[in-house]
Amino acid sequence: MKVLVATAQGQGLDPGDYCWTAEGELVRLVDCPDRYCRCSGFGGVESHRVTTTALVVDRPDLNPEVMLYLFRRDWENQGFGAAYDSEEEWRDALEAELAELTGMLDRLEPGTVVERRGAGIRVRTRPAA
Repeated sequence: MKVLVATAQGQGLDPGDYCWTAEGELVRLVDCPDRYCRCSGFGGVESHRVTTTALVVDRPDLNPEVMLYLFRRDWENQGFGAAYDSEEEWRDALEAELAELTGMLDRLEPGTVVERRGAGIRVRTRPAA
């Protein structure tokens, strides 16, 4: 399964770059709820820290069910356990996030470095041929 992991590759090409995650950590799409911060990027599912750059990798050990579990555990560990009233709401929200992420990765090759600012992702560097 194609996923994103945190990377420092390409950091510093944009003056607004930041990378506070662990290198290689599985990341997800995040939008900071802090009205003063307004950062968006990729959030580490273990460290709960963010980065503006991520690397596309193929992880055959992951599948959609494992990803949904990891995303939910991430939210619960950050204190958002009561975010949804039912299991169905949880599942719907997590499936929507996973569909958005995997849709963004459909056309990208492993080894591609992407950045995130705002809603979408943009290729920063492509893998060497």
